[in-house]
This record gives sequence, structure tokens and C-alpha cells, in this order.
Amino acid sequence: MKVKNLHIAILASLLLSACNMPSDWTPYYESQHKTPYGTKIFQEQLENIFPDAYTDILKDRTDEVLASEAYGLSTYMYVNPEFYPDSLEYAQLEQYAKEDNALFIATEDRNARCIEKYSIEIERDSAAEFQFTLERLSTVDQHFTLKNRRETANYFSQIPPYATVLGSVTIGDTTYPNFIAIRLANYNNKLYLHAQPDVFSNYHMLKDEDGRYALNTLSYLKYTDYFVWDGYGTKRRYNTPPSEGDTAGLLRYIYGSKPLTFAFITLIALALLFFGFNYKRVTRAIPVLRPERNNSIDFMKLVANLFVNEENQIAIAKYRANYVLDRIKERYYLDPQELDENFRKALATKTQVDERKLVKFVAQLNKIRYSKTLDKAGFIRFSEAIENGISLIKLNQ
Repeated sequence: MKVKNLHIAILASLLLSACNMPSDWTPYYESQHKTPYGTKIFQEQLENIFPDAYTDILKDRTDEVLASEAYGLSTYMYVNPEFYPDSLEYAQLEQYAKEDNALFIATEDRNARCIEKYSIEIERDSAAEFQFTLERLSTVDQHFTLKNRRETANYFSQIPPYATVLGSVTIGDTTYPNFIAIRLANYNNKLYLHAQPDVFSNYHMLKDEDGRYALNTLSYLKYTDYFVWDGYGTKRRYNTPPSEGDTAGLLRYIYGSKPLTFAFITLIALALLFFGFNYKRVTRAIPVLRPERNNSIDFMKLVANLFVNEENQIAIAKYRANYVLDRIKERYYLDPQELDENFRKALATKTQVDERKLVKFVAQLNKIRYSKTLDKAGFIRFSEAIENGISLIKLNQ
């Protein structure tokens, strides 16, 4: 009996010590963390607020995923005080946004490419509490009172004239914009910039008014069926060396480290020295034996160049999309007139494939139906998405 009481006492002391452990206030801003400054709650709420949405959590290098996947009608989500993508990676994000997608970025990084490119300036001020306002909603403007643990608020002290102010923060008697939208391609392809990433952390999401403010910022998004979450292991992924074959990413990784940069330049210098000394050793010219000219190969090259230069990618894509839809109609008895959510659900039921895996496939078919132009890169992404969809629904079997 005494041993049992001793065990109970030890267990109680362990529970008490665990309850008294201080919170981890490290600013992770990553969704794998449940600490106050993680973003797990905000990421999970995306699918709770939008029940039909699917969230693709990036766990590999962002540039490699965007280069290999075909996204359509989706929103890219990034919440972090630091903006890790460099100029080349941000250019890839802009290209992603122009293909019927949108960008939602919450950061206070003044040197971020998405801030510098549009001549935006970020400032911060301190106060006991702040009045946040969301404007241009279908209802009246919404007002929120937030108490930030850091007692600082960020705002945009300078924005481009073509930016639309969606939200503001009042500090004392002065109101500043802190949430703006910049149109990239058309009405729906926008860059949403928020200057206060703190409000999307677990610390604020667990507070009633703070959480309502953070979730209400999503009311402005047009593409809510598919989210690309770039907030899992963010720092590690952006600092991970690129995979084999990614030359641009490899150079960025090398130039990001001074020792690697010095070693790389030294290697190039030694190679040039070796080439210079070896060139002097060449004393006799080696005759070049040229092969007989093959006119048939030249003809094939001419035909190939004509095909590459004159090919109408959008026409080919439309023919292929119509062919795939006709095959689906014949095999699964589905009406392809409206490629909406009902069509996607019916196709998932007929093929016994998870509906979420068919989102990009159906979105690409619908996108091509109403598109008027298509470049070669877009045609390649379209072909990859269609091939993946055909394989999923086993259309060729």
C-alpha cells in the first residue's frame, strides 16, 4: 500500500511540474508547432471554414513543387515574419498566380521581394491595444480590438497607388493600412499582403476576437476550393539544398553561404588556370573528320522547327480536352457540359477515386475550355495534369 501511495505521489509531482513548465515563446510560425507562435490552428481552420476545400501542405522545396505540380483555382498561403523566397522563387510565385491562382502573404519582412518590388514600406508602432478594421466587405466595415503580447503593430507607411486597402489599424488617433490587395493578372488573380503575421499565430487564434479577425481576412479570397500551404518546416525547406538537376536552386544555395561561395570561386579559378596551362601544351592541330552531311536529318529538323514555331497549343489542348471528356461520357455515362463540383463528385463515385485527387484534373479541363491562349509551358503543365488524371480514373484500360 505504501508503494502504491509513493507511485501516486510521484505521478502527481510530475503532472504538477508539467503544468508549471513555461510556455515556449519561440517564434516558429510553422504549422507543425502547437506552441503560442506556431500556426497549426490557422492552417487547420482553412478546411473548417471552407468544408469543400483541400489543403496541400508543402513538405519539399517550394520551387521544386511549383515547378512539378499544375495548380489551378487555388490560393497560396504564407504566414511568417521572415519572407524566405528570393527574387527567382518569387518570380515563380508570380507565374503561379497568373495561372488562375492567388497569393496570400502575411509578413513583416521589409526586405521581402513581395514588398520591395511594389515600393511598399513597413513601419511599426507601440501601444497598449490596437483597433483593427476590415473594409470593403459585403456587410459594413468590421472593427476588432486586439491586445498584442509584443505591444507593437505593423502597418504600411507607403503603398502603390493601384493597391486596394482591405484593412487598417488605428494607433492613437491615426489610421494606417495594414492589409492590401494588388492585382496581378485579372480581377481574381491578386496578391494579398498583410503586415501583421502575429494575428494568425496560435496565441491569437485561441482568443475569440483575435481569431475572428484572422479568419475574416479570408473573406476576400476568391479561390477557396484549394489551398497551397507554405508554412510547414518553412525555414528548413528553404535552406535545404536543391535536389539533383535544379541548377538555379543549387547556385542560390552555394551563394547563400560564404565558405561555399569562396570554394566555388576557387574551383572555377583553378579550372581556368588548368585550361590556360593545358592550352599552351597543345602543339599540333588535330584534324577534324566531319561526317557526311545527312540531308534527311536536316529535313526532319526543318519540320520539327516548323512544328515548334507554328504550333497552336490552345487548339491542341482543346482537342485533347474534348477527346478526354468524350471518353468519360462514353465510359462513365456522365454529362460533361458543366465541369462543376457535381461533375467532380460523380466522377469520383464512378471511378472510386478520392475526390480531392481529381480537383486539379477537372480544373485543368474547365480552364482549357474557356482559355483563348496557351503558351508552351502551360501546355506542358496541362498535359501532365491530364495524364495524371487519365491514370487515376483508368481511362485507357
